[in-house]
Amino acid sequence: MKIIAKQIFREYRLKRGFSIQSLAKEAGASYRTVYRLETGHSVYPQTAKKICLALKCKFDDAFQIKK
Repeated sequence: MKIIAKQIFREYRLKRGFSIQSLAKEAGASYRTVYRLETGHSVYPQTAKKICLALKCKFDDAFQIKK
């Protein structure tokens, strides 16, 4: 099972006024993690949760689970 960002994740991030760097800092993640997320790589559940908290969104708004 993989947690990946939805295709609209980048737009979602930008609408909330975050650069990759600022989202990473706010979420307590690395720049590389957020960048890789936007390019189709998966993240750990705890990282997805931190990003959702930073974006003030629900999991289903930004992520999807793939088997």
